[in-house]
Amino acid sequence: VREKKDTQTEETNDTRSNSRMRALALLLLCAALVVSALAACPANCHDNGVCAHGICECNEGWSGDDCSVSVKELSSNTPVSDSLNTFTWKYYSMRVPTDINALNITVTQTNLFGDVDVFVQRGTLPTQTSNIASDVSTSYETNILIEPSPPGTYYIGTYAYFYVEYTVKAQLLVSCTVDCGDHGSCVHNMCACEQGYAGEQCELFDMELPNNAVAEGTVMSGEFQYYHTMVPSDSPYNLDLVVGQDDSDPSCDIDVYLRRDTYPSLFEFDQANATTSAVTEMHLRNVDAGTWYIGIYGYHGCSYVLNLNVAPATTCVSECSHHGSCSGNRCSCSSGFSGNYCENKTQALSPGHAESGFVASGSWNFFHFQETTSGNVNLHLAQASPDSDCDLYVSAGEQPTQYEFDYADTSFDQEVDVLVVNPSTEVWNVGVFGWTDCSYTLTMSIPSGCPCVTGHGHCAPGSAVCMCSVGYTGPTCADTTQPIENGAVINDAVAAFSWKYYGITTNSSAMLISMRERDTEGALWLFASMSGFPQLDAYDVADKNTNTDFHEVHFTFKTRELRSFFIGVYGSPFDTADEARFSVTAWSPEL
Repeated sequence: VREKKDTQTEETNDTRSNSRMRALALLLLCAALVVSALAACPANCHDNGVCAHGICECNEGWSGDDCSVSVKELSSNTPVSDSLNTFTWKYYSMRVPTDINALNITVTQTNLFGDVDVFVQRGTLPTQTSNIASDVSTSYETNILIEPSPPGTYYIGTYAYFYVEYTVKAQLLVSCTVDCGDHGSCVHNMCACEQGYAGEQCELFDMELPNNAVAEGTVMSGEFQYYHTMVPSDSPYNLDLVVGQDDSDPSCDIDVYLRRDTYPSLFEFDQANATTSAVTEMHLRNVDAGTWYIGIYGYHGCSYVLNLNVAPATTCVSECSHHGSCSGNRCSCSSGFSGNYCENKTQALSPGHAESGFVASGSWNFFHFQETTSGNVNLHLAQASPDSDCDLYVSAGEQPTQYEFDYADTSFDQEVDVLVVNPSTEVWNVGVFGWTDCSYTLTMSIPSGCPCVTGHGHCAPGSAVCMCSVGYTGPTCADTTQPIENGAVINDAVAAFSWKYYGITTNSSAMLISMRERDTEGALWLFASMSGFPQLDAYDVADKNTNTDFHEVHFTFKTRELRSFFIGVYGSPFDTADEARFSVTAWSPEL
């Protein structure tokens, strides 16, 4: 009986043990299923991120609990164009580093109908109820300034109540480090200028002028004062400007510059008067629409009075150059002429045939010629009145300007000549510019005689090309030359549109030529040649930089030989002095 009882006890114990094992296995299985369920991420992060312990770590450009929300990263101050369908969202991000103290967000609607709301949140996507800043107005432009802006990632959400097209821009702003002087204050590291001042540091005097305006001012020597006015685009307009300087101050000398859509300078302008005249008059006809800037420059500072008038054009520009008829304010050009005011002669100039024309102040007439000759071509300009002033410019290949040309005569003489030496087969363009209103006659000829200045040179038999004597150069041998010793410095002066020449011969493999303007900056040009004294259309090297008083050119060679170098200093169109002083030197290491 005891044995049977012991056997039954063992069977009972085995049964209980097996039950416990089955229960434990079931418990472990349930735990595994729970852990697996807890470790899984929604939609496997849409393959736009990595699942870590049940949380999606989204790749760059994606956000949301399941990485299903696209996020565009913005660059500071770079607008992004986008659009939204009704009742939809789009998101953008901007990383703010530690050295930034403000974030400015601008959303501008670009279509006529639509409505976009803007929401901002730091560290996560914003919602309509969870954000640190928002704008739900119906205005076309939204500006949200977050100041201060702790470092981190900021998310911008746009939501459309109606289909909308827009641009979004985020700008990082730092503490003020700029000096805004006496006429501005620093706001987010940018200068907010007082009325009448402009520039990055509010350093420019710039006053807006209405039509029929009169302004008085005083400009210091070496400084600019600016004014600007708007010329509408609804019809052709004329711009008339008169500036009178203080005639009680004998040292007073004010120059006037005009330029469209940006500030003029001594070297960049559309119109200029840099003479010593006490009164400057500029009359521009049918000017282009836009903002016109007037620059008053104090060559020798003093007081001035400015009168400005902008009025609809009722007559034709430059009286149609006397090459056509005017109807209303439009020109009907005569045969052989073209352009808005018949300023272009379509046929080439003929030798011996006189062309008449008219240029209003600030206007041009253009002609051209192409003569195959071994000699020269002479252009003779005769002004109809001694009280008028036309200037003559010539350029190879393209129309000349007041500061891009190969030959020019800008004197006040009533009759002037420009000699084009050996024009070859190129097309030469001739420009007549009206410094004042000017009627003129232009005649092209091919000289048969020798044009050399008597005693300065001669022509070969049957030729009209000058061969200059030692010490002279130029198309007519009118310019003198001066030898320069190696390493020596020569102090000299030159007038605008004139040359000073120097020559040097050395036995070397290099040559360095330097010139420094003594009283001006960018008013003189430096040229050098090895085949003869340079001209504007014939040289080997040049320095025509206009933003420095130092100019330099050089030559280098593989071998040391005896070589001659010809140097020219030219008074550029920007030379407003009677004569600009300079120092020139040439140095060759005789190794």
